[in-house]
Amino acid sequence: LLGWHWTLSTLLGAIRATPLPLALRGSEEVLLRLRDGGTIGLDWWESPPERQQSSSKPLALVLPGMANSSRSLYIRRCMARLSRAGFRPVALNYRG
Repeated sequence: LLGWHWTLSTLLGAIRATPLPLALRGSEEVLLRLRDGGTIGLDWWESPPERQQSSSKPLALVLPGMANSSRSLYIRRCMARLSRAGFRPVALNYRG
């Protein structure tokens, strides 16, 4: 095996820090306070239900992995695809 090299570490850090494309940035997070005092977030790709007219689109709940959130690139892409397929995607951000 090749040893870990500092240039590879720098390159991976730069890739991970790449900003999201504009098309993948449009969402709105709604924070929900739970009875036990905890907070979760619902990140709506389109506007949240209270700001929308009645919608006939089915809702798609996206659950990121435990170490990720709705801001992860793969979740943003998933939500964009669901929206194009006719769904209203919303991602759950776990307690934090």
